[in-house]
Amino acid sequence: MSATVTDDAFLIKGLQLKPETIVHPLIYAKESWSGEKMVLLPSLIHEELDRERIVKGYATPKLKRHHGVVALATAFARVKDWESYGATVADKDSVGGVIEGLREGEYEKTVVLVNRYDGIDLPDDTCRILIFDGKPYS
Repeated sequence: MSATVTDDAFLIKGLQLKPETIVHPLIYAKESWSGEKMVLLPSLIHEELDRERIVKGYATPKLKRHHGVVALATAFARVKDWESYGATVADKDSVGGVIEGLREGEYEKTVVLVNRYDGIDLPDDTCRILIFDGKPYS
């Protein structure tokens, strides 16, 4: 998870940055994506886009997929349908290997993480679509 700063001036003033730092920021020339995200709520787009349809549509393996699809679920009781459609449900013993597979370009199957996603880094193509299956709770 990451935090978003809505007032850039706060950082500039708070860190006492010099004008040259703003005019000539550090950049990474090979960066191909800036981290912008779009959040879509399917049920607000169309009433037929319910949980069942989303699970079936994204859990089914897709050959030649060029990016990772990850679903975050709140409990193992909620992932049986993901698994039945062909998604990989990571548990405490397999999560490391499953994440490594994404990093190595294994994108055919959707990966479902259950309450084990804090601190997992999924940059760029490892996760282009992130599905929240349920509201997290503590």
